Amino acid sequence: MFTSRTIRLTSYSMFHEIYCYIYFMKFRGPTIPDGEILKTDVCIIGAGPAGLAIAAELQGWPHQVVLLESGAFPADTAGMRDETSAAFGHGRDAWNFDDFQQLNLDDRMPTGDVSYPSAVQTRIRRFGGTSNSWSIRFTPSETGIRYTTLDPIDFEKRDWVPHSGWPFTKSHLDPYYARAHAFAGAGPYDYAPETWSTPKCEPYPFETTGMETRIFHFGPSRTFLAAAKAKLAGAPNITLITEATATELLTSSNCAAVTDICIKTFAGTAFRIRPKIVIIASGTIEATRLLLCSRQGNPAGLGNQNDLVGRFLMDHQAVRSGLLRLAHPDKLAKLMFYDTRRVDGALITAKSVLTEETLREKKLLNTCAAIFPRRSGESTNPLRKLFPRGPRHNSPAVGASVALLRALRARKIGPAQIRQAAVAALGIVDVLYYRWRKDYGMSAQDAAYHLDSGGWSVNESDLTQFPSLEVLHLTEQVPDRDNRITLGMGNDALGMTRICQHWCLTDTDLRGVAGALHAYKAGFAKAGIGDLDLELNQGAPQVVYASLHHPMGTTRMHDDPKQGVVDARCRVHGTENCYIAAASVFPTGGYANATLTVLALAIRIADDVKAQLKH
Repeated sequence: MFTSRTIRLTSYSMFHEIYCYIYFMKFRGPTIPDGEILKTDVCIIGAGPAGLAIAAELQGWPHQVVLLESGAFPADTAGMRDETSAAFGHGRDAWNFDDFQQLNLDDRMPTGDVSYPSAVQTRIRRFGGTSNSWSIRFTPSETGIRYTTLDPIDFEKRDWVPHSGWPFTKSHLDPYYARAHAFAGAGPYDYAPETWSTPKCEPYPFETTGMETRIFHFGPSRTFLAAAKAKLAGAPNITLITEATATELLTSSNCAAVTDICIKTFAGTAFRIRPKIVIIASGTIEATRLLLCSRQGNPAGLGNQNDLVGRFLMDHQAVRSGLLRLAHPDKLAKLMFYDTRRVDGALITAKSVLTEETLREKKLLNTCAAIFPRRSGESTNPLRKLFPRGPRHNSPAVGASVALLRALRARKIGPAQIRQAAVAALGIVDVLYYRWRKDYGMSAQDAAYHLDSGGWSVNESDLTQFPSLEVLHLTEQVPDRDNRITLGMGNDALGMTRICQHWCLTDTDLRGVAGALHAYKAGFAKAGIGDLDLELNQGAPQVVYASLHHPMGTTRMHDDPKQGVVDARCRVHGTENCYIAAASVFPTGGYANATLTVLALAIRIADDVKAQLKH
C-alpha cells in the first residue's frame, strides 16, 4: 500500500479553477472525474523500465511528476498477458515477402520463410511493462533478464549498413550505462572478461582468429515490479495513475510544444493532463502509435513532418548456424567460461563475437554466438545428409501441417483439412526439417542447456559426453525504410486507430548474417576448437526466431530532422517539450537486447529534464 501523502494537482474546467488534494500516491484513472484537467511539471507516459528509471531520477525534486500507466498492477491482472491490448491495442501485420531474391552468393536465399510476431505478442500493459514477461531464471524463485551494452561500432556510421550512425559515440553513453546498471541491480558495471575469470574458468584465447569474448550480466525483474512500487511509495512529488491510456497529444498551432495529453479509461471517462514536459516511455510500438494518432497540428502525426514516424522497424533475430564438432573431448572444459554462472555474487555469461576488424574487413552485420553442449546421438542430422541444399524450414507445408494437427486434435475434419494434408504431403521434406529443428534434434536432458539457462559446466567430469555444441546467434538487422508501423483500419475500444506492421528480412540482412556465420566457422577452426558444420537454408541463415521481441528504430534519432524523428537529446524535432524514452529512437540495434541502452537513454533524458526544470 502506498504511503498516504498530500499532493496538489491543479484542476481546470471551462468555468472555474479549483485545487484538488489527492491523499494517495497511487490512484486509478477511472476515479478521476470526467473532464478534469490535471496540471503537472512532468508527465511520464508508461510505467515500464524506462518510465520507472526516469521517475526514480526525478524522485525528491521540487517538481510534480505524473507517472501514467495504461494497465494495472500485476497482482490486479494475475495470470493475464496484455489483456487490454488484446481488447483494443491489437494490430494487424502485413508481410511483404518475395519468395526468393538473387544475391551475390553461391546460392539463392529465401526471404519469405520467416514471419514477424503480431504487435499484441510484444506488449504488456501493466505496471512494470515487459519486465512482467522476463523468463530467465535469476534465482530459483525469481526471474530476470540479460544485460549488455551496444558495441562501439554499433554507434558508428558504416558504409555497408544503410542509415547507420548515432549522433554520439559509446563513450558518451558509458556514464549513463553505469547508472543504468546500478538501477537495474545487474551487478558491477564491468564487462572486461578478465574480471570474471577464475583459475578453472578463463576466456578462450581467440587471438588472431577474428573473434573475441563478450560478457553479459543478468538482473532481476523485481527491480521494476515490487521494488519499484515500494520506492514510489516514498516519493512525495510523484503521482502514479494506473488504468489510464494516453490516446492523443494536443499541441500548439505550430506543434512547437505539447499542451495537453488526452487520457481515456475503460470506465468510459476522459480527462487531460497539462504538463510542462512530456516523456513518452511506453515502448516502441505504443510510442509510435501515439505520435501517429496525435494529428491536431499535423494530419500525418506529431513529429511526422518528414514521413519518418513508424519507419525503420528493426528487431533482433535468433539464427542457428549448425553444430560445432569439437576437435578433442577436452575442448569443452576450456569453454566453461561461456556457460551461465555466478562469480562473486553476480550472475554472468559470456559469448563469442566477431571483432570490429573482422566486421569492417568483411562488411558483416554484428552478431554474437551462444553455445550449448549436445550428445553424440544428437550430433548428426540425417536430413542434411540426404538433402544438403536444405529446404526451407518454415514453408507453406510447415504451416499446413501445424494447422492440420490443431484441427485433428480438435476433431475437426473438412475440405480445409484435406487441402492442408495435400500441401503438407507435397512439402514433406520441409515438414521433417521443421520437426528436427523445432527441438534441435536434442534430448529432453540436453534441452535444459539452452539459451541462458546454463548449468552444463557444473559437473566437469561429465563434459566428455558432449562431442558437439549447438551454436545459436543473436543478430543485427539493417534499418530499412519499408519496414514500418503504420495506422491500419478501424479503431480500438478507446477510439485509437489500430496499427499495421510491415516487416521482412532484406538481402542486406541475409548477406550480412550469412557472411558472419562463415566468419565464425573460420574462427572456431583457427582457434582449434573444432569444425562448425554450417546448416543453411539454400545459402540463407537458418532463422529460428524472426523476432526476440526487441522492436526498435521507428522514431529514430538523428540531428537532421529529415533523417530522424528525435534529436540527439531524444527530443521530438520541432516539439521542444516532448521526449521519447524507448528503443524506437535507436538508429541501429546491434545484437544486444535493448533494455540496458533504453535505461541509459532514459536516465540521460532525466538529466536533461532536471536541467530544464532547474532553470
